[in-house]
Amino acid sequence: MGVAWLFTLLAAGAVGAVAWAAADLIGGTVGVGVVFAAMLLLSGLLSWVARPVHAGNVNDEWTGGLTPARA
Repeated sequence: MGVAWLFTLLAAGAVGAVAWAAADLIGGTVGVGVVFAAMLLLSGLLSWVARPVHAGNVNDEWTGGLTPARA
């Protein structure tokens, strides 16, 4: 658990650094807006991919292969 916590902190710092660099490279309010829109798009994509997981099945055993079956 401690190692996962450490990697989470490092990954969050890396994502923050990349986001800052992208916003700084583009510049101004436009750069911040572009980074914000990209983060909204990526978080929406993550939410869409994780749709099959919900409170009723989050702790179920995995019975599929390497790729999840689409309902």
